[in-house]
Amino acid sequence: MFRGLENHPGYYGSTYQALVPQAFPGDAFMPIGRPTMLSLYYLLVKGVGPLWLDDRFTLLVFFAMTVLSLVALDKTVRLLGCGSFWERAALMAFVLLEHKFFITHVLLVDNYGFNATALGGVIAVWLLYGALAGWSAGRQLPLGILAMGMSPKNCWLPVLMAVVLLWKERLGSRGKLLSVLAAGLLAAGGLVFYYTQLRPADGSHVALFDYILAKMDDQESNPFLYPLWCNLLFGGFCLVGFLPLGLPAEAMRRIRTVAAIGLLAWLLGGLYLSTAPDALKIPYLVPFGFRRALRWPTYVLFVALGVALLKWLQKPPSAIGVWLSWFCFLGLYLVHLEFRSKLAVLLGLSTLGMLLFYRRFSPIRLSADERLKLAAVPVLLGTLGLYAIGAVHQRSAALRHLARTGIVGGT
Repeated sequence: MFRGLENHPGYYGSTYQALVPQAFPGDAFMPIGRPTMLSLYYLLVKGVGPLWLDDRFTLLVFFAMTVLSLVALDKTVRLLGCGSFWERAALMAFVLLEHKFFITHVLLVDNYGFNATALGGVIAVWLLYGALAGWSAGRQLPLGILAMGMSPKNCWLPVLMAVVLLWKERLGSRGKLLSVLAAGLLAAGGLVFYYTQLRPADGSHVALFDYILAKMDDQESNPFLYPLWCNLLFGGFCLVGFLPLGLPAEAMRRIRTVAAIGLLAWLLGGLYLSTAPDALKIPYLVPFGFRRALRWPTYVLFVALGVALLKWLQKPPSAIGVWLSWFCFLGLYLVHLEFRSKLAVLLGLSTLGMLLFYRRFSPIRLSADERLKLAAVPVLLGTLGLYAIGAVHQRSAALRHLARTGIVGGT
């Protein structure tokens, strides 16, 4: 899935400029200290040096990011109650497949560019695991600070979710009251500073707000710009977090908090970007991308639902429960903006092969372990077939170009 350095046009030239500050002299679009370069990522680039421009090196870094993210996912899955090999392997393959369905978006490792956003996502996955596991403030807060230093745009919602969980679980009534007052004063101070020091009197910030929103509306800002049924789908997905999923009680309480924060971020962000009067249009808020941030509560709920479906599939058989769990698990695996017919065929053939292997053609007649494998094996083969075989074969020329030149071809 690696597409090379700065595949996204919003970051073109940034890595080179971090290494060569005098680059692009007089270019109005490449000023030193522009918002996209306010990240710890560029300190890392400077530390490594020109080697960072070689895609053969950054491919290895991307691979390490993928491994780290998979470890965090595996720990999350085990925390939620899946400890066997087949459960853990199935859920890794289940989440590794890129799932994009308008505002319901699950992507374990960002592959649209190699930049601060991608590295911030790895930290966010670990922070969400720590929040669900109930890590202490001494472990979560440094990770949250690192995430915000790396990519505030990508990590603000995971950090907020972790802070809210700490606030709920670790503070007494007095501490909660004082922290709310402090947050209110900080927000008020920020608004006073903005309106007195940053906002020009000529109304240009209103125009800038509208311009940024129009430029980003098809990607990452306002969820309300998508059709009503897409928003209802996201709301319904969040409501899954309030169902009795049969997961460990402590983790389930935290998942409900994540779902509630996701719903609030969707609602408040959509209302603000859709209905804010000119006096409240602050252009600095738009690039945080409320729609894009919704990927993080979706990720948590997607993993929780996958765990629940595998657990239900292994319970004492009832015809409706077994068939429903099995179809929902495979159906959720296939959810994507574009239906992958080859993947569906591979899923069907591997399922048929498993039933022939067991010589029983109804999941209800299989043992709990066999029912688990009936879901796990097709999903494993599907992800391996799509990525390890199909994608590598399709990109073989690009990878040969990478080996020769240090630049990924075909991007």
